[in-house]
Amino acid sequence: KQTQPDFYRGMPQASHGITITVILLISILLGCGSDTVVDLGFALDGSNSIDANEYRLTKDFVKDIIRMFNISPSGTHVGLLEYAVRASVRVSFDDFYDTDELLEHVEDFEQSRGTATSIGMGLKKTLQLFSKRYAMRDEVRLIQIVGLDCSKAD
Repeated sequence: KQTQPDFYRGMPQASHGITITVILLISILLGCGSDTVVDLGFALDGSNSIDANEYRLTKDFVKDIIRMFNISPSGTHVGLLEYAVRASVRVSFDDFYDTDELLEHVEDFEQSRGTATSIGMGLKKTLQLFSKRYAMRDEVRLIQIVGLDCSKAD
């Protein structure tokens, strides 16, 4: 049986990675400010191990992080993929330059409900997301946030 570090005790399992990610993002923003220009990628678990409420919470988390950045043609760009048994890019880095339009698009996501969680597939697609094919920029920092629930098929 795995043991949890002390700071995880009492926290829901799904929030562990989110808590660490939020701490890292807050550190970046405090050090650099909200005008930090990055290509910000998200990989969402769309498998059936994530129920509808957890998927809604994941989308809310993604939207909260997006709001921390200045989304614009010369500012932060967002890319987003969903993975389960397969993975697909849902947003390329050049799809949205308006925060409100991007937030609305994320809100309208429907979960694919794949039968299993293939973290390997999600990570492989993440490497593809951060490429010229999906409009990644060479001159900016890259941040990738991977959501997972620790149940995996690979």
